[in-house]
Amino acid sequence: MLNAASGEHPGPPARDSIEAVLREAGCSFEILDGQQRGGVEVATRRAVASACRSDGAVVAAGGDGTLNAVARGALEAGRPFGAIALGTFNYFARDQGLPLTLEAATRALLSPLLRPVQVGLVNGRPFLVNASVGLYPQLLEDREQFKARFGRRRSTALLAALGTILRADTRLQLEVESAGERRTLRTAALVVDNNRLQLEQLGLPEAPAVDHGRLIAIFVRPSATLPLLWLLARAMAGHLDGARAVERLAVRRMQVSPACAARQTLLRVAIDGETLQLPAPLVFEVAPRQLQLIVPPQ
Repeated sequence: MLNAASGEHPGPPARDSIEAVLREAGCSFEILDGQQRGGVEVATRRAVASACRSDGAVVAAGGDGTLNAVARGALEAGRPFGAIALGTFNYFARDQGLPLTLEAATRALLSPLLRPVQVGLVNGRPFLVNASVGLYPQLLEDREQFKARFGRRRSTALLAALGTILRADTRLQLEVESAGERRTLRTAALVVDNNRLQLEQLGLPEAPAVDHGRLIAIFVRPSATLPLLWLLARAMAGHLDGARAVERLAVRRMQVSPACAARQTLLRVAIDGETLQLPAPLVFEVAPRQLQLIVPPQ
């Protein structure tokens, strides 16, 4: 399933390059366009159904959000999953050591090797990179608006982050339950991370725990604008460890709900760069089934 709108790759050349490599290899394949009627969701369902009929693999070509949508279908159907990264940050592909050039990533799909990959869940919805509430979902929505106006570049994402922080007013009081302990925390943002590379880039020593069946929950305490900007600078420099405004937990399962909120409260959640609303409580956990990822020979 191809979403050529991801990242900075133009549509037709991406499709042509993928087709050329697969035809040269003599593969049987079908490319479904995630930009056609029904979008990524409909194209993913068709791709999964086709893979099940042909005993084949499901492949996503796009950014982390597109990879998430297609991986979800592959995971539920128990089919192998292949990824061609076309996004801006490509955290999943980089973390898994997949090629980042279009031709090399397509050739890697010809490999017979599969690697089991941990998947996180929030209320049963998978995430490959992270899931979050609070300030981060707002940052992602602002980033998409900036990209629509100024293009899909990392500098645009940084400008969007600065704009979000300058007008941030997020204050959440959450009841957090994990490993039999319950407590109340005030936070501006909660990010539950399933990506070792992203955690390493933030300078967090808990990064290796992802390889041992854990998710890393990062709580950012509410602060004024200047301290939040300083925290952003530390995060970008990879020095988030030791920041007093940040608390981390390594968890297999964690339940989060707003303190003193109605039962039917909906929370805005960002999942691998896409935002949606989910009912409280939010249950973050490691998926019982691993994703079978197609990887190139080492």
